[in-house]
Amino acid sequence: MAAQPNRIRSRELAKAAMVSIRAWQGGERGKLACPICRQNGLQVLDKSARPHTAWFILACPSCELDEALAIASSAHSSDHD
Repeated sequence: MAAQPNRIRSRELAKAAMVSIRAWQGGERGKLACPICRQNGLQVLDKSARPHTAWFILACPSCELDEALAIASSAHSSDHD
């Protein structure tokens, strides 16, 4: 039986993943640390369905992280009461 891929299973790991996603959005490539094993080489792929949700695929060749994170966009405010 093949080993299961690593997943982000805690709030702390989700926060670390967000730090890497924000760095990736800022233009960093190849230097991203995996939220699980902390090795450089985290791969991020944007699969977003804007405007409502941002989807990011995270993969790490070192620890076999294979995860998709959905991040809800900010609530849209309107001028209507």
